[in-house]
Amino acid sequence: MKEKKKFSFTPEKLWGIAIFVFFAWFIFAFLVFPNLNTVVSVFYQNGHFTTEIFTKLIHSTKAMRSLRNSLILARTLSITVGFIGISLVLITEYFDIKGANILRLGYMTTLIYGGIILVSGYKFIYGKTGILTTLFAKIIPSFPIDWFEGYWAVLFVMTFACTSNHMIFLRNAMRSVDFQTVEAAQNMGASQFRILTKVVLPVLTPSLMAVTILTFITGLCAMSAPTLLGYDSINPEIVRLAGSSVADESFPQARAALLSIILAMFTIVLLTVLSAYERKG
Repeated sequence: MKEKKKFSFTPEKLWGIAIFVFFAWFIFAFLVFPNLNTVVSVFYQNGHFTTEIFTKLIHSTKAMRSLRNSLILARTLSITVGFIGISLVLITEYFDIKGANILRLGYMTTLIYGGIILVSGYKFIYGKTGILTTLFAKIIPSFPIDWFEGYWAVLFVMTFACTSNHMIFLRNAMRSVDFQTVEAAQNMGASQFRILTKVVLPVLTPSLMAVTILTFITGLCAMSAPTLLGYDSINPEIVRLAGSSVADESFPQARAALLSIILAMFTIVLLTVLSAYERKG
């Protein structure tokens, strides 16, 4: 007769079980449960299921304006950052221009610091009490001290601050360009514009698509610049609603949770598109 194998708890197996239990608890407690709680807080109000929160959100002028403003910022930011990022990579990596190393070093500072620190730096210079704004107000008495606020200020700051993805991904893609093909095209009399559009940009297209989607997500989820520069967008509105105790606002926390879910769905869709594009090579 075959003897049954006895299961023994060796120290290695006990450590493995302990590690598994710890990570299972960690994932549920800090990843799964908060998200489930967010969904529950949206659809369950006063102990019963309701969809009234959708009506409340749709009729909330400030919430709808914040959602629209975030989409506007994300779209325009994809264009402006793309233009600046591509120009930067071409100037520093493709064209032989004096001073390119200094320009590259300047833009690489966005990899070191960002967020509130970066926006605060702009505000210290161009804000209401900023150095240049104070100087202009002394020279021109009618100069508006609140000129660096709102959509255009946010777009300006984020356009020059969000080129980090281009500095990382697009520069690496530029090194994949076959410069022998570029020289052959030049010898055949092709113009510089034709070489860029027919030889260089096709090589950069996959990376360019990726950084454009990442830039769109960055604009959609922007927090620091809209908050400090006074632009109504989704994340500042979520923070405001989450801490709201105003009597005339019904279900503020639930509306904040619903906006968070909408923001998450936008991000998931964009990342899904990016993953599908990458799978196609």
